[in-house]
Amino acid sequence: MNMNWPLVTAMLAVLAVPFGIAVVQDVGREDPSARPALPGEASTGAATDEVAVADIAADMDVDRDDLIGETAGADRDWQETAGMEPGFFERVLVADGRGPGLRGALAGARFGMTRDQLRAEAGGLWRWAALGVSEFAQAEARVEFRGRGGAGLSAVAIRFPDDGNAPRVLGSSWGPPVEALGQDEVTRYFWFDEDSGTRAVLTEQPASRSAEVVLEQVLRIGALHGPGHGFAFETRPILGATAAELAAAYGADFALDPSSASLARLTVAPTDYSLDRTRCGIAFAGGKAVAVHVVIDHAARADFGPIALDQLRAQLGPVRGAEIGEESSRWTFDDGIAVQQAPASPQIIVSAAAP
Repeated sequence: MNMNWPLVTAMLAVLAVPFGIAVVQDVGREDPSARPALPGEASTGAATDEVAVADIAADMDVDRDDLIGETAGADRDWQETAGMEPGFFERVLVADGRGPGLRGALAGARFGMTRDQLRAEAGGLWRWAALGVSEFAQAEARVEFRGRGGAGLSAVAIRFPDDGNAPRVLGSSWGPPVEALGQDEVTRYFWFDEDSGTRAVLTEQPASRSAEVVLEQVLRIGALHGPGHGFAFETRPILGATAAELAAAYGADFALDPSSASLARLTVAPTDYSLDRTRCGIAFAGGKAVAVHVVIDHAARADFGPIALDQLRAQLGPVRGAEIGEESSRWTFDDGIAVQQAPASPQIIVSAAAP
């Protein structure tokens, strides 16, 4: 089928407007002034196509080095410490020899749980993050609630002194990491646990002789979509649904665009190498969703674009049409699916349209 490109153009224009960066709060913090909103980081890439959609990636990147904010003990002088004792890794991060997950000292926590649930079911992590109370005096735990419209646990971060051995120690249990140099020139190490959908990102900070591991659930590009099926993140099919139905299904993650009654926005979990939650645009006609547009960001790994395209093509089946250009290329597939990429941009756009 032919994509309604004027409608998609309007949808992309909406996506180019910053969604706003949520205020990140630590569990147990009652004073909202203790967690100022984090500043965004303007994207360095832009995607354009034959319908003259410009700057699609503007203001879409977030600096994840400071993603989860301050915590108790954040003023600690990290220069005074060299590294953590081996028992720290064994009891906190590699607790059972499996891949990254919320186990060991993080046991009881579940992605998506509320603050009250975390306090009740994972009291050790709550005390560590909220009060700085832990057997690991040199390390900090931080938590983030951006899932389920800001009510669900979306990430846990552990920051600790490091002498450069953290990649080796974690790799000995989790396997070799993917070493990724993003466009911000920060080197990160990535691990994925396929069973739980958990991603671990280790960021080393040599200047302060410290490191931070962020654990969170992600959407894997290799399982994002299948022919004849919706996107993996859809808890309720988007195409054909009314705005009221989508609002009931996705809560505060879904919002109508204030400038147009025919457009809406949806935020879902990050993808493999994105530094922020995934942003989607939804277009309506006749009161029902007729197109959805997913921006897949891989800013943390600049060379991931071709790999992601291969993974998407493997899911979508035969290419039914291709428009290859110097500034942008687009491939169309069955079921109203189109994939678009600009070589200089760390974004891939996947669009689905109703028949």
